[in-house]
Amino acid sequence: MIPPSPSSPNPPGRLHCDKALLAMKIDVLHRDPNQVIGTYENVCLIVRWSRLTGADLDVHLRALATLKRRHPRGIAVIQVNRFSPGPNKPAMDDDGQRTIYELARTHGSAVRLFALVLSDSPFWIAALRSIYTRMSFITKIPIDMRPFTDLQEAVHAVCAAMKDPGQRTLEPAELVAALDALEKQRPTPIDQAR
Repeated sequence: MIPPSPSSPNPPGRLHCDKALLAMKIDVLHRDPNQVIGTYENVCLIVRWSRLTGADLDVHLRALATLKRRHPRGIAVIQVNRFSPGPNKPAMDDDGQRTIYELARTHGSAVRLFALVLSDSPFWIAALRSIYTRMSFITKIPIDMRPFTDLQEAVHAVCAAMKDPGQRTLEPAELVAALDALEKQRPTPIDQAR
């Protein structure tokens, strides 16, 4: 199950995070009503409220290129989807699939893990695995894309994937706090009118 929005008073399953960690280095790279993208250390953080489309390609390419320049030893991506596809709203259209192909071709070799947190929808999870497997086959770049229905499992997997001798090890609570902070950066209609 996708964790509730951090605006709820006591979201269940949240990891405790020391207030000192909230002074972390989150770099917000992009904000629009459909998504907020940022970086924390060597992890690209994405919170989405709608499906990936072709219009998202440039934003995602820039975000991954920025992170890859900063961390040439490898990066991870964690994306939290705050929407659920339905029968009339597929998870991704053809433009979205082309976007994934281009992202995999351009930056796939640098990504140690792509953790995708989404609703508990077995059909959607299977469809996304199929898309990423096909992209990996086409690009000849192994893509470690893992769908999760639990944020805690996803952040633990990202932290494990990013362990690197000589580098500071990220804590799961840091990523949860960073995602919470990033999600609050979603522009409101009032922000857009300014």
